[in-house]
Amino acid sequence: MVIVNIIILALTIFICFFLLFLTSKQDFVLLRQNISLNEIFDLSAISFLIAFFFGRALFIASDFKFEMIGFVKFFHLLKFPGMSPLGFFLGAGLSIYLFFRKKKGLGRIYDIFSISFFPLFILLSVDRVYPAKVYFAPFIIAVILLLIFAFFIKSHQKYILKDGSISYLFIMLISLDTLISQFFLSSHRIILNLSILQILSIPLISSACVLLFVNQKTSKK
Repeated sequence: MVIVNIIILALTIFICFFLLFLTSKQDFVLLRQNISLNEIFDLSAISFLIAFFFGRALFIASDFKFEMIGFVKFFHLLKFPGMSPLGFFLGAGLSIYLFFRKKKGLGRIYDIFSISFFPLFILLSVDRVYPAKVYFAPFIIAVILLLIFAFFIKSHQKYILKDGSISYLFIMLISLDTLISQFFLSSHRIILNLSILQILSIPLISSACVLLFVNQKTSKK
């Protein structure tokens, strides 16, 4: 079973980087900014490592598994599994900002990465141990996220949404997924019967909604 999970994860990551290649190779923003594919892949690899660190650290903090703080336990996912999708993608978003903040079209770059690594988000969302009473949840979540993924691709190709809006929607999805899933998966409540991840998700959802509205409203001027 462990080997199967590793194969699925590896295949998903491969698909993500392949999508990154497809969406980056002819993108006009990257071409105008003289951002090469080599640069994209080099920085995406570094961003992936930073994202792993954030995802792992937030999982440890939110689940109070401080015994996993140590080089071997921290990086040994097979023996000590656990990853926060919210922390992972926040870490990735922060690293992308640091690398590309001086480039024009940052919103477009965020959209490219959001679409490219959406399959990984789907896998992380579905591959959870849900309570028996919601055994159907993984299937429903997978179908909904696949439909949203298809819309993101179409929007990116047809310019349905303004550059940056896809990434704001992506943040909302990740935060909403975390907020809801924590009611079933977490027993560690901090404030108002909410976990650390839920407390972090609420302002992220609100901020992403406001930024999405402002971004779309600006595009109509």
